[in-house]
Amino acid sequence: MTSENDAGGKTTILVVDDVEELLSVIELILTDAGYSVLMANCGREAVRIFETKKDEIALTLLDVELPDINGIEVFKKIKLISRDAKVIFASSYYRDEIIDMLINASGLSFLHKPFGNIELFSQIKNALSIG
Repeated sequence: MTSENDAGGKTTILVVDDVEELLSVIELILTDAGYSVLMANCGREAVRIFETKKDEIALTLLDVELPDINGIEVFKKIKLISRDAKVIFASSYYRDEIIDMLINASGLSFLHKPFGNIELFSQIKNALSIG
């Protein structure tokens, strides 16, 4: 799996989750695969990072349940900043109708936690290859 963008640099993924241990594990997995990783442990921080680094971020891996604002609201704010933003939702809860609607309407992906490396990389590859 390639982790370089069209400009020859590392592909950057913003990972948003309120579980610090999970953030650390995902960061390790992605950096070992050659990705550049930005991390946020709450929705507001994710939006702030996305605002300042939108031109660098190729993909956001976004937890649905966050302590301050939920992932769906974060997604909406990210899409206001960049209509072309690519997002994969992740949750330990099962998909609900709202998430299904967003996924179907926007071509988004969903990872059910816990997920393995193969599923993670497959979703990343698919998300990055879309338009």
